[in-house]
Amino acid sequence: MKKLYFSIICMIVALSAAASSGIYLRGGMNGWGTSEDWEFSDEGNGVYALYDVTLSGQFKIADSSWGTINYGGDGSKVSVGQNYTLYHNGSNITTNGTIECSRVVFTLNSNGASLYIEGRTEDPNKPLTEVYVIGNFCDWDFNSTAGKLALSESKANTFTGTVTLTDSGDGLSYWRVFTGLGMVGEYGIDGDNLTEHTWSGTLTAERSGCIVSTPGTYDIEIVLVKGQNTCQYKLSETTSISNIAVAANANVKYYNLLGVKVDKPSKGIYIKVVGSKATKVVFE
Repeated sequence: MKKLYFSIICMIVALSAAASSGIYLRGGMNGWGTSEDWEFSDEGNGVYALYDVTLSGQFKIADSSWGTINYGGDGSKVSVGQNYTLYHNGSNITTNGTIECSRVVFTLNSNGASLYIEGRTEDPNKPLTEVYVIGNFCDWDFNSTAGKLALSESKANTFTGTVTLTDSGDGLSYWRVFTGLGMVGEYGIDGDNLTEHTWSGTLTAERSGCIVSTPGTYDIEIVLVKGQNTCQYKLSETTSISNIAVAANANVKYYNLLGVKVDKPSKGIYIKVVGSKATKVVFE
């Protein structure tokens, strides 16, 4: 009896190993990684399946090395119940809303590659309660809440919050806006990254150009209507002043908005410190 039981266990293990495909759904929702939770099972005859997952944002179908298996789309959106043609080294696939998937089917045979999703799409009219600033300040972690902006109680379709934007290594900080975690609802610059700091501007849906900012802590305001092609952004300096320490009997000193002492202020905004009193001043 024990021998039979052991044989059954071995068969189950063998079948599980055979079902492993080494093919993954890799996207913003899982950090573009190769988690076992996102590995397709091999169902034979070039059919691979993934069960009970939530799909949103951007993704591709790939192996662990982005090698032989590396399939994307043609720029159109994938929807429930429709065959979607895949292309080797194609662009990121985007969903038509958030999809609660009962099954995701990846087919690869002599006729090509395709994707088919079974499930239901989240109500597209569900209102937004927050949006997210994502950038190098959070290591481009598309599931980070460090840049969350909450819906304003007094301004319609306006999301506000305070975000510290850090240096990417070249003296600048790069970021975009998303309506949800996992690369959902991307808004960026229409074209390449900006080349210098801007205090306000327009972002376009499904664009990946970055806003470029001088590192620092900012109050950020995003005006975004769900479903519209563009949104507006505005940065302003925070009203809080920190990490500035001077003696009570010190002379007048000036600091830039990063807290660095400046001997000869030029055009711009500075913190003027006299004794223990600090005020914001503008040099024209």
